[in-house]
Amino acid sequence: MTDQPYTDDDLRAEAVKYTSDEWDSLAISEDLSERDPWRSLGPDQFKIACGKVVDLATEALDLSTWAVNLGADGLQATDHTVQLGVDPGDGDRPRVRLHFAFHPDMPDADRDHFVMALSKVVLRNL
Repeated sequence: MTDQPYTDDDLRAEAVKYTSDEWDSLAISEDLSERDPWRSLGPDQFKIACGKVVDLATEALDLSTWAVNLGADGLQATDHTVQLGVDPGDGDRPRVRLHFAFHPDMPDADRDHFVMALSKVVLRNL
C-alpha cells in the first residue's frame, strides 16, 4: 500500500493499459496527466507514480498467446488465484501463483469450490 492518493491496484490497473508496444513513457505520462488521481499529484509525486506505472507496464509478461489460446478454447480468465510460498524478503510477494480460466457456463459457486478443493490438494501434498 502506498501513502499516496492512489493505491497499488491503481498503479497496476494503469500499467495494464500500457502494455502494448504503442505506448512509450512520454505517451504514458501525457495520458496519465489528464486523469484522476494522477492529475492531482505534484510534479515530483507524478514523476514517481508515472515511473512506477511505466516499470510495471514494461516488465509485464506478454500473455497475448495465453489469452488467445484461452479464447480459442472457449475459456474465460477469472480473478481466482492460488498463491504458494512467499518471497523471504517480502512476505506479501508470492513465489508461485496459479491463475484460473473456466468455461463461461460453469457457475460461480462451482468455480469457487474447484479452486478451494484444488488449493487443499496442493497444500496437503507439499
